[in-house]
Amino acid sequence: MKVTLKLTHQSFWRFQCPECDKECPTHDHRQRQWRHLDTCGYVTLIEASVPRVDCPEHGVRQAHVPWAESGERFPSLFEALTISWLKVTTIKSVSEQMKISWGEASGIPQELWERAVKRGLAK
Repeated sequence: MKVTLKLTHQSFWRFQCPECDKECPTHDHRQRQWRHLDTCGYVTLIEASVPRVDCPEHGVRQAHVPWAESGERFPSLFEALTISWLKVTTIKSVSEQMKISWGEASGIPQELWERAVKRGLAK
């Protein structure tokens, strides 16, 4: 069994360009899904039709969602819990506990490291 959270927004909402934070018109939407932390022992998914904005300066970009980094498959809280468990046990144990593949569990630290380095270099 699964729990699926389907998130929507009002059609009149406007969103910000992820590059410059300027409020822009909506270009279109992309259906996305993220594997979230379990709810009452059930695999939990977040589904959302994420808007892409048409920024006059940066072109069409996917709007930011508050629960995950752009382009990532897992929300930030899921990644944080996975990392904390990877510090104390094996990738195999974490993948079984989190109900994800070995490759997904082993890839999360690398993805976080790459994003942290990118943020540091940008500063």
